[in-house]
Amino acid sequence: MFQRFLPVTTLVLSLSFFGCDGDEHDDTDDEYDPAAHACEHVDEAGTAITAGATMDATAPEIDLSGEGIYTITLVDSAAGYVRLESDEDHEIIFFLDTADVVQTAYLDGTEVTLPATSPNSECSDDLPDHFHLDAEPGTWHIELGPAAVTSVWLMLVEGGEHEHHEDE
Repeated sequence: MFQRFLPVTTLVLSLSFFGCDGDEHDDTDDEYDPAAHACEHVDEAGTAITAGATMDATAPEIDLSGEGIYTITLVDSAAGYVRLESDEDHEIIFFLDTADVVQTAYLDGTEVTLPATSPNSECSDDLPDHFHLDAEPGTWHIELGPAAVTSVWLMLVEGGEHEHHEDE
């Protein structure tokens, strides 16, 4: 009797060892790479918004509740602003298709020194600028431009854990 179940037991153990359980793929060991993920989405236009001319509540809000892709029309020959509302600490990674378009950030009206920016290591031609921002609770304004371009593509992802859905 033991010999009859040995092949079946061996098959089940083999499938379990290799992480295959039929129709589902176990990707718990897959390492999420925000830089590579941004490159996968660089051709998506995302939500179209126009930067606000003033740093106040009328500046359009960029959502921190997940992953956001935006095409932002800039203010002609002047600085423009987008707003982030944070009710808790967030590590946010910004990816941009134009270098040096982000001028500064403000938390509740006070200027915050931005970290150094650099090209995305996975697709630097498409995304020549990215930076990490440790966003404390409050109202954030990101100053964009003035720039030689009329719009900028921006993708933000929250640092740390990220869930990638197959339908993205």
